[in-house]
Amino acid sequence: MATADGTNEESRLRAGIRIQNMHTALFAAAASAVMVTAAASASNSQSTVQVLRFDDVATTTSWTYGTYTDNLGTYGGFSWGSCGVVRQTSGMSGYVTGLVSGNQTMFTSPSGTSSVSAAYPWSFVGAYMTGAWNTNMTVTLTGLLAGATVHSMTFTLGDPTGPTWVNANFTNIDTLRIQASGGTAYWPDGAATHLAIDDFTALVPAPGAVSLLLVAGAGRRNRRRNDGNG
Repeated sequence: MATADGTNEESRLRAGIRIQNMHTALFAAAASAVMVTAAASASNSQSTVQVLRFDDVATTTSWTYGTYTDNLGTYGGFSWGSCGVVRQTSGMSGYVTGLVSGNQTMFTSPSGTSSVSAAYPWSFVGAYMTGAWNTNMTVTLTGLLAGATVHSMTFTLGDPTGPTWVNANFTNIDTLRIQASGGTAYWPDGAATHLAIDDFTALVPAPGAVSLLLVAGAGRRNRRRNDGNG
């Protein structure tokens, strides 16, 4: 239906809806920015140190030298990709010499990349690392945030007769990737590029800050969906 000034009523209604959607999107963006700022502030001021020792993980699969699980899954608030936990009760390897506390260590994949991730930004302080079977392995640690590399370090992990503290200080990441390669056999019972890791230390936001970060993330995802429908 045409109006007195010659414009189409349906066109006016569509224009009004577009303006309303723009206002909604702008409000959502502003609210998301406020939540992100508040979450970052809370995360910085309310962070806690978390030390993961892996001794409370059930190791139910038997092997020649003890027990293990090859799928750590979700533990300590993190998702662990290609990571397991081992308890060695006989023989000798870095799973024994690399113990710092308790009687179990985490181990990484011998043929690929292991990862530690969370749904919110956190900081990887460091961990004790030992070559489970090989000496002089090349280890690369990569810290990512939203898929982009923000930290990286590569080093040689030498003598596996004792643990080495790796001081990373990767701040504001959501994923840590761990890769080990090369080296030569040290122990008589095997040769492989597993890492034994103990006392994994992270700086994580306090529970209230985690809630803010998750809400902020949801706001950003909703805003992206709204932008895609505009």
